[in-house]
Amino acid sequence: MWTVNVLYFALAVALNLWDTIPMRRIRARFTQRGAV
Repeated sequence: MWTVNVLYFALAVALNLWDTIPMRRIRARFTQRGAV
């Protein structure tokens, strides 16, 4: 069952990295160029 805990931990780390300033810049660049 430890694999599920590792998966949740990796997801939490990914979400924390997703909220950093460089990721916001990258997301802004993608949304400007994207279909949205």
